[in-house]
Amino acid sequence: MTQQLNAAETFIAELATAGVQMRLTSAVGYNLNRAITEHGWTIPQLVTECTRDLDTAANVAAVITDRIRIAATVAPAKPKAKISKGLPFCTDECRDNAGWILNADGQITGRCTCRSTP
Repeated sequence: MTQQLNAAETFIAELATAGVQMRLTSAVGYNLNRAITEHGWTIPQLVTECTRDLDTAANVAAVITDRIRIAATVAPAKPKAKISKGLPFCTDECRDNAGWILNADGQITGRCTCRSTP
């Protein structure tokens, strides 16, 4: 129970640092505990999620409470893996042949040197 209170109090303090005042209610504490223990949210992730796009919100506390309730049911989004663009082609001919060296008959004779990693 004290861990739940500590996490909730830390969350409320972090919100205050972000410029948002909110009371700690039993629903907020319960859902924070579920989000952290069952779905792996961290306090900084929850603060970031709960404080995004609050500029136009009429009732900030209600929006944050709803986002905490949703966080209690789903895991945080995983960052997308960056896709490497790969090695650049050395010539236009190399690009046209997808990095393969072709003979006069169009048969593959080998791989271009730009396609192998050093």
